[in-house]
Amino acid sequence: MSGLAEVIAPPAWRRIAFASDLHLGAETPRTLNAFCDGLAHLHADALFLLGDVMEAWVGDEALTEPWAQQLQRSLQAWGRPVFLQVGNRDFLLSHAVIEALGAQKLADTACLQFGRERVVLVHGDAECLDDTAYQAFRLQVRQPVWQATFLARPYPERQAIAQQMRAGSRAAPSPESYGDLSPKACGELMTTNRATALVHGHTHRPADHALPEGIRRVLSDWDYDHRPPRGEWMVWETGRWQREAVVV
Repeated sequence: MSGLAEVIAPPAWRRIAFASDLHLGAETPRTLNAFCDGLAHLHADALFLLGDVMEAWVGDEALTEPWAQQLQRSLQAWGRPVFLQVGNRDFLLSHAVIEALGAQKLADTACLQFGRERVVLVHGDAECLDDTAYQAFRLQVRQPVWQATFLARPYPERQAIAQQMRAGSRAAPSPESYGDLSPKACGELMTTNRATALVHGHTHRPADHALPEGIRRVLSDWDYDHRPPRGEWMVWETGRWQREAVVV
């Protein structure tokens, strides 16, 4: 199963929150605490997490780690619907783990119907079409055979591989120099899905972009372990979108 491709908001929903790129793990305790505290005070009827919730997820064994258990307790305690979409860092999250976290899995491309409006939800990496090297890598690691082979390795070995990849990522250029989503791909997603907006993360460059087909709304990344701290919810009420900073 790839996850839910469409979510229709019940009539009782009034506020829907979105977040992405939390990059949680043992090395980001302040960010984890900020998210858990922010969630406890979040006024919304549902939460959509659009990828890279984890800094790196190398197998279901990670759910036993203290930071993952803290996240699990927080999501379960919130007590309202949570929908989770995988990103380029946590694409190995299984259905079983997502359900154990108290969430429902979204497909890589999902639609949300809220009243009379529809929005497309993606993480964003699949639409960075100019980065051909990454797209080839993405195609490879999304293959079931590749994933089964990787997950068959001992857990410590998988952790070491992830650590090496994180080190390489930290040595890479700043996010401002990364490629962006293809406007053509974004427009096609909105047109195909009869949507007025596209919501995504991945680029770490929060902004609203007007396209001929609708609005592209980019979510913020979260980081409270370095300076300056940052993190926010994108909140959608009927006819209104707003960003709410999480202050700790």
